[in-house]
Amino acid sequence: MATSNPIEPEPVKNNLQRVRTGIDYTSKIQPLVSVCKKDNGNVEPIWLSCVALDDKTGDIYILDCLNNCVKVFDSTARYIFKFGDSNGEGKMSSPNCLVTCRFRILITHNHGILNYTLDGKYISRICKQGNGELEFNCPWGIAINESNDDIHICDYFNHQVQILSQDFQYKSQFGTFTFPLDVKLSKEYV
Repeated sequence: MATSNPIEPEPVKNNLQRVRTGIDYTSKIQPLVSVCKKDNGNVEPIWLSCVALDDKTGDIYILDCLNNCVKVFDSTARYIFKFGDSNGEGKMSSPNCLVTCRFRILITHNHGILNYTLDGKYISRICKQGNGELEFNCPWGIAINESNDDIHICDYFNHQVQILSQDFQYKSQFGTFTFPLDVKLSKEYV
């Protein structure tokens, strides 16, 4: 008879995964629920689409598609602020993915990219709908190349990945993918 050997999961930095195992993860859900609580103790509805970390401060940025905003928590999961849900410039509608880098947050949204400071101040919208350079048809996954700050963006309905410079100039594109959702970068591979 085989002995039971539970596997303790290791934390994954800035990466979402779906895991199917025989392990009961019910007890592991509590930290996420505590992150989503309001001050009065009620759990606020949240449709978590993406999570990113600020490596310098440890702040946690949670993209909430249900409420069209980013909720920011400190490294102890204490709520700090949210942004993107107010009217006017920078208002989100169906945001898909976010990434943090040195001094900004980029969010794929509708057919463009929203650019914010790390403290949630709106800077600009980049790109527009289409199928040419600097044009997207439902951008989704986004990643930053740490060696040169190039921005890699999955262009879902155009079936490709576009690469932009750190100042949002078109550099290149690649792929003939079937609805790409995410891109991850390493030193050797995309």
